[in-house]
Amino acid sequence: MRRVHIAPDMAKSVQCAWLIAPYGRNGRQGSDPDRTMSISFAIAIYLVLWWTVLFAVLPIGVRTQSEDGEVVPGTPESAPAAPRFLRIIGLTTLISALLFAAAWAAVSYGVLDLDALIGREG
Repeated sequence: MRRVHIAPDMAKSVQCAWLIAPYGRNGRQGSDPDRTMSISFAIAIYLVLWWTVLFAVLPIGVRTQSEDGEVVPGTPESAPAAPRFLRIIGLTTLISALLFAAAWAAVSYGVLDLDALIGREG
């Protein structure tokens, strides 16, 4: 361990810094301030999740016009008979929020290391 010599007038501020240093942004001991998501990164992750989940949710519960037996002229038989966009958007938002909460918790509690994931280990 390397020793650092400090002038006597700096000793008090260094002691204060030593008391504060083990605590992260949220004030809990042992929490790492670098182990958080930035707002822009969190928004980007949520939007990617939302769009991915949207395309997974779209076909759920859809009845085509050919299944209903009433095909509107000028539309393909595979077009939805009654698209329920609000239900799809609501379900997509709910599932995306749950997945994002799980991802955020994994990053915050150190289960998932973003720096190691992108190859930026230090």
